[in-house]
Amino acid sequence: MRQLIARISTPAATALIIAINAVVFVAVHIFGSWSEMLLGLFSLPLSISDIAVRPWALLTYMFTQYAPFHLLANMLLLYFYASPAVSAVGQLSSRRLWVVYLLGGIAGALAALLACRITAYPSDGLVGASASVLAVMAYTTLRLPHIKAPLVFFGMVELRVLTLILVLLVIIATGPSAVDTQAAHAGGFLAGVAFALLLKQRTPRRVTATPTKSPQPIAIPTPAPSTLPDIPDNEMLDMLLDKIRRSGYNSLTEEERARLQQLSQRIAP
Repeated sequence: MRQLIARISTPAATALIIAINAVVFVAVHIFGSWSEMLLGLFSLPLSISDIAVRPWALLTYMFTQYAPFHLLANMLLLYFYASPAVSAVGQLSSRRLWVVYLLGGIAGALAALLACRITAYPSDGLVGASASVLAVMAYTTLRLPHIKAPLVFFGMVELRVLTLILVLLVIIATGPSAVDTQAAHAGGFLAGVAFALLLKQRTPRRVTATPTKSPQPIAIPTPAPSTLPDIPDNEMLDMLLDKIRRSGYNSLTEEERARLQQLSQRIAP
């Protein structure tokens, strides 16, 4: 099973998550009297006794959206932060995408449950992929904080700035009185942060061994002249990512792919 998941590309995994959310959205809207029952089965009850009766809700709620705008906003953000260009440089594999998505949803559920118990907030239940999407946003932002993304009216801005703006918009749109939803958002985002930091700590550092003997001289072939412009690394990365967004990864030349791999190793810990 692990080998099968590892062979699935990140764009395919992203499309599968979006497809599941879309199918569930259609299911809870087109079956008439069955829609309320399905929504009740898939939504997350914020009481321990109800969760014990419906434990599957810890997973199903993060694939269930009821409002069309809620579905559209979450899926657009997921696609952007798990896009081919970002995942290629930020090392967001299909397996890692699923881990971050599910971890964010579960962390969001637990945070909402804890917040409701502490504040005695009367929640009817929780649905939505926002906690999972916020986890993906946090993970990608920590892996690639300086990568630039387009922002309407402002041009290209760093990803960390765009993420900060989007998080503030999510907080404002949710409203301060929605204790369960705000807690779920915070739990999902912090789960993405924690997972990115954990991977950073586990990444082994490269150690250069000191040779004990004098190396024998070897003939080094003269490298072929580069066809790429001599520009700073961050500008080169922006140029390559723009080309991927316009024409796809396959449009890169062998030299451009090699340069992209070198830059990704410098940026990602």
